[in-house]
Amino acid sequence: MSYATPLSILNAFVCCAVAVAQPAQGRTTLIAVTQARVRSAALGQTRDVVVWLPDADAGPASRYPVLVMMDAQDQNNFRSLLANVRFLIDRKVIPPLMVLGVPLGASRDHDMTPMMKEVPPPINQAEETVGGADAMDRFIVDELLPWADARYPTLPTRLIVGHSLGAMFALYTAARRPGIFRVVIAASPSLYADGGAISADIVARLAADSVHARSIFVTSGDVEGFLDQSVSQFATTLTSVVHDSVAPHLAFRRQRYEGYNHFMTPLPTVIDGLRWAYAPMWVPVDSVFADLSAGQPKDAGQILAAWNGLESRFHASAASLGVPEAPFPEYATNLLAYYCTLAKQPELANRLFRENVRRYPKSSNAEESLGEGLLAVNDTAGAVAAFRRTLVLSTRDDDLNAIVARVFLRHLHPKSSS
Repeated sequence: MSYATPLSILNAFVCCAVAVAQPAQGRTTLIAVTQARVRSAALGQTRDVVVWLPDADAGPASRYPVLVMMDAQDQNNFRSLLANVRFLIDRKVIPPLMVLGVPLGASRDHDMTPMMKEVPPPINQAEETVGGADAMDRFIVDELLPWADARYPTLPTRLIVGHSLGAMFALYTAARRPGIFRVVIAASPSLYADGGAISADIVARLAADSVHARSIFVTSGDVEGFLDQSVSQFATTLTSVVHDSVAPHLAFRRQRYEGYNHFMTPLPTVIDGLRWAYAPMWVPVDSVFADLSAGQPKDAGQILAAWNGLESRFHASAASLGVPEAPFPEYATNLLAYYCTLAKQPELANRLFRENVRRYPKSSNAEESLGEGLLAVNDTAGAVAAFRRTLVLSTRDDDLNAIVARVFLRHLHPKSSS
């Protein structure tokens, strides 16, 4: 929906909104996942996995990067990750991602840890063994990811998310298997393990890789004691040993959360890590809109130059993050089309509105905006057709675009609004 809605329409919208804001009957599945079992030669057993794909209306992308989450047996943490990933996708902060959840059972400590000279006391007390990380690494990289590629519309771009020992495993695997994981998000990694030897090995491997582009986000809470200290030491050491040849390939950020204990850091880490990793793909259209609005209205050439510049930057950033098929965001083109209406460039506005409809043929927002653009050039028949298509495309009772389209249709063509 464009921002050019008249006050009378907004008043009518309020009435409509009240009418549709009734509680739905029955139960609704907010997040649907697929349970699967994958046979692993590396682990010598069959392992459970959980698969989540973005909603069909998340965007026109046909293939998705794959996010691997360790410790999916923690259902509350896994649900939180899925909800936040879905929210960020819906808000166009990150591209649509596929999620693979990897549950870990009674052998979690063994599966997440490499061989150690000093076994942490909690693992000893639990009478658990260590040293299974390399086998789990082979399962994730050599078996699970190819399994997903064979069954789902994936891109070769991989992300891995972990917490505690799972976060240490994510860093360990990313360091030892360069070129596999483009983004690593590690919440409170247990980098104190083995007297810091594992941490030192991860640092050395990351600092020596001047070939593979990676974004690594590491966090801890300020009340995590020695774990927080070990994460700070890891960050200090890594940033101090990265050479100029490596710096262009390694994006690293360490985030510390005040007042967060070990069990709370996964919540903000996923949100902040994904936002940070995909920040280069964020389109600063608001700033461009403000620049265009300053001074005299800009002509068509200046507006198109701004649009093309934003799109070129977006595609370059998307390619660098392994999402070459990512479409230029609908909201950016829509906002520039709205500027065209303010700048008395209705023909160019409709050119951009139509381009959005072409790129996002299932978007009720693109169709409703086109309808308003056509009204601006007195193409009533075209506007009515666009508003009708908006209603066909709308899938939710609370879709603002459908609500506004009905209001317009009542004024333009009363029989079309039913």
